[in-house]
Amino acid sequence: MESVTCHQIDQALACHQSLTPMQSEHIETCPLCMAHRATYQQLDKLMATSLSVNPPDHFADRVMSVIETSPVNEYHLFAEKLLASLPLRICLVSGAAVILIGHIVRFILSTVFVTMAAT
Repeated sequence: MESVTCHQIDQALACHQSLTPMQSEHIETCPLCMAHRATYQQLDKLMATSLSVNPPDHFADRVMSVIETSPVNEYHLFAEKLLASLPLRICLVSGAAVILIGHIVRFILSTVFVTMAAT
């Protein structure tokens, strides 16, 4: 028989999942889970009865204008310029290929030696 944990109950309650009979029984015997269920029920009621708030006029336009006029991160520009260099990209890819080949050779050799040691 699989046991039920308070963490599982909390996740199920938070995600509005239907509870199994075992989970429902656990909630009735666990003060912590009862408190969590009551908190989630209160939160659901509050969210259902709260007034919806509309953003001010032209709010999205103002946010987008701030984003468009904000300075670009200098590190991003530096990295972009650095990686625009073809020789540097070739060196980076070559280095990664060498490392990858080294790992493959090491894996093959370790497999061969383990197989040889087992026989």
